Amino acid sequence: MSKNHLTYNQAIEILELQHNATTDEIKLAYRRLAKKYHPDIYKLDNGEKFKSISQAYEFLNQNPYPPIQGLKNSRPNSGSQSKHEYRKRAYFEKKRKKQAEEKAQKEQMFKWLFKKIKPILIIFLLFNITLAIDFLLPYQNQKVRVIKIKTDYFRSRNYSSTKKVYDYALLLDNGNKFRIGTKEISVINIGKTLELKRTSIFHEPIKLKISDDNYLIPEYGLFQIFGLLIPVNLLLIIVYFRFLKNNDIKLTIALLLIITTLIQLFLFIL
Repeated sequence: MSKNHLTYNQAIEILELQHNATTDEIKLAYRRLAKKYHPDIYKLDNGEKFKSISQAYEFLNQNPYPPIQGLKNSRPNSGSQSKHEYRKRAYFEKKRKKQAEEKAQKEQMFKWLFKKIKPILIIFLLFNITLAIDFLLPYQNQKVRVIKIKTDYFRSRNYSSTKKVYDYALLLDNGNKFRIGTKEISVINIGKTLELKRTSIFHEPIKLKISDDNYLIPEYGLFQIFGLLIPVNLLLIIVYFRFLKNNDIKLTIALLLIITTLIQLFLFIL
């Protein structure tokens, strides 16, 4: 008999138990009968008895209490459980059904949420793959001229000091912005012609040559400091789609990917 067609009463009968048997009694009965009717010992039915015992135990393991309807139609007497035990089992059956409904609702919520997140993560995947390709491709060398030096922002490195440390953005005639610190600004003049190394696809600045053996590197950017986000995001997306089964962990990884990719997009348009 298939376990999908078993009833509580049938499973109890197969395991030779009384109605409302406890979980411990169910386990003990299963062990006793499974040992007795194991195919290696009991060879009269080609293992059918052992199979039905296993199915009955699996059913009762998931449904250890009688159905509510059965409890309503039965009255506790001296041969069954006490009134307290009767109410206790009814309570746990109701609680089990409520938990099952909540679990089903949560599964539906996750299913809907992951369906919405999936296309977003695919876009993030393609974006990071393109960034990785852009970084690995040969760089472009281009002669550029500094047309403006802009104060990007300032910060104080010591809260007890009034000294301000400025960061600057060099605006180049090809449309690129190159961010440098206070130490580097002294070697830059407006109108000076320099050689820029930039990526082939997104044209992100990598290096600025100011003399034969002197290069400036941007203080931060898609490939400087935050460049580590590219392999991290690629790894997290692969793990998300291929290996994760736990919904809570999947949601955490998805939120983390959204945050890190938003940082990348901010640097991209900055």
